[in-house]
Amino acid sequence: MTLALLSGCAQTPEPPKAVVEPAQTALPDQRKTLILKKLAPHCGTPTEWTPEQMIAVADTIEKHADEPGMELLSPEWERLNNAVKICRTGASK
Repeated sequence: MTLALLSGCAQTPEPPKAVVEPAQTALPDQRKTLILKKLAPHCGTPTEWTPEQMIAVADTIEKHADEPGMELLSPEWERLNNAVKICRTGASK
């Protein structure tokens, strides 16, 4: 008899409910700024040539344009320089 009474009082525990948070599609501005600030020292420094330096580089490229490997240097420099800028600012071009 006691067992029958106790079984009537028994409660079935509710299964746990999953809590789903909406996905964040973008970082809040303050967090993004903090991440970029911490990342920047590891990014390198983008090249900032003076007009005279740009002329000197262009002259060298023209002078050695037909040498093997010269056609690889300019695109590779541009790719790496763009990567540094993206790393420092978080934005592409």
